[in-house]
Amino acid sequence: GGIVAIDEPELSLHPAIIRRLVHAIVRLSAERQIIVATHSPYFVEPAAIAHGAALVRITSEENGSKAYQLSEQGRAALKKIHDPNRPNTKAPHTFGLDARELFFQDDGIVLTEGQDDVMFYPVVASQLPIGRVPGHLFGWGVGGAGNMQHLCRLLQDLGYKKVAGLLDNDQVATLPGLERDYPNYKFFAIPAKDVRDKDASDARPAVTGLINNAKVLRSEYREQMIAIFESLRKSLER
Repeated sequence: GGIVAIDEPELSLHPAIIRRLVHAIVRLSAERQIIVATHSPYFVEPAAIAHGAALVRITSEENGSKAYQLSEQGRAALKKIHDPNRPNTKAPHTFGLDARELFFQDDGIVLTEGQDDVMFYPVVASQLPIGRVPGHLFGWGVGGAGNMQHLCRLLQDLGYKKVAGLLDNDQVATLPGLERDYPNYKFFAIPAKDVRDKDASDARPAVTGLINNAKVLRSEYREQMIAIFESLRKSLER
């Protein structure tokens, strides 16, 4: 029932052990207050933050250290991007380890719509006099133009002052809202509908999966999946 404070628990630990430690801390935090000071993206656990864990970023500024804490509105924004109960199937990596490095980077974050942008904007920049994309590209994109506002909310809460967003030209209608809500950040629409050419694709036939559109496991598969996961557990514990 007390408070446990841990300073940089990731030091000298193998990544596999860090993952186990994170899971243990999340589990034990249900019974006690645990405070972790870290430089590791492994300890920025989106599911835990969505369920109530605090996220505080400490920066060194002219007048000393300053703490920025994610607000409840910021937590709600995070859940819209990474809700553990409703996974983002189109961009599950939006808050993967690459994205979580954001919280340990200097200011100057560049938000893009998706992974193609992260891969190909550097290619575009290499063919121009500038040579490279300024700033730090966020992870593998925000998971769609609609998520850019939510990422901006997180960044604003956590004290980022230099943030820019790059949108496809077909999303130009979203610019006024972003500029209104985040007047200190900069947003741009590229002159094309996408960062690269994309061929037309045929429509895919419907598929019946384990989970329906409401994200509920179909009852007819329940016992079979229990058996599969139980066998999986036993095989991996040998």
